Amino acid sequence: MLQGARNAAQAPTSSRMKHAAASTLQAIAPLLDALRALPGLTEHRPGIFHLRSAAFLHFHEDPAGLFADVKLDRTGFERLPVNTREERKALLRKVESALGSSSSARARRAGSLSAPAQFIEVKVKPNAATSVLRQEPGGAWLAQLREPPVDGKANAELIALVARHFGCRKSAVSIKSGASGRTKRVKIESP
Repeated sequence: MLQGARNAAQAPTSSRMKHAAASTLQAIAPLLDALRALPGLTEHRPGIFHLRSAAFLHFHEDPAGLFADVKLDRTGFERLPVNTREERKALLRKVESALGSSSSARARRAGSLSAPAQFIEVKVKPNAATSVLRQEPGGAWLAQLREPPVDGKANAELIALVARHFGCRKSAVSIKSGASGRTKRVKIESP
């Protein structure tokens, strides 16, 4: 991309800019789910994605709106607006292109960008008498685990429990956020 075109695409910055709040991130949940499904991206905190070990994409809000800062060329951040559905689709296309993602093409042929994976929020209770995964009446997931939360034992048991419940391989289940907390975001890859 030409430098002049890049600068024209960038949104003006404001001294009142801040990372996007949780309520703002909820408004762009479909975009976040599509980003979480892309291979190679890891969500370190809600709305903050890394590629391998380097920061790659995060969201900011200021009086001018909501923006994504993304390293499309993997060297410097580029600011793109994500206020409208079209702007969010454009961001996703640019990220897919930058990653060279083949899974996004499969997802598009299947008719949905988030088709390759399912995400669930699980509240974990370690040191339980039995190992159980169940969905509460309100839709929340609860996992009672026998293992203590030491040296990743409870996380390994959770992955096995989720895989058994959803009928998939353990390698298709991963903890995307909350690995050291009681509430975890778990990704389940579809076959």
